[in-house]
Amino acid sequence: GVQPAAPGYEVIRVNPVPGYLTHAQGTVLTPRGEVKVSWRLKDGKLDCEVVAPAGVKVIMPDASK
Repeated sequence: GVQPAAPGYEVIRVNPVPGYLTHAQGTVLTPRGEVKVSWRLKDGKLDCEVVAPAGVKVIMPDASK
């Protein structure tokens, strides 16, 4: 999911939860603009792409764990 990590979505946290899915994509409308996320499981690892508005910091979990 996409969640605010600071007031006004200055910082967002992106934390995909695959469950039974192998890929997904979506767009979340925030006060700062659209955040687009797409991810795919490849060889057991999560490959994730995030496009966020300029000036928005994105925090993602450490995929190496």
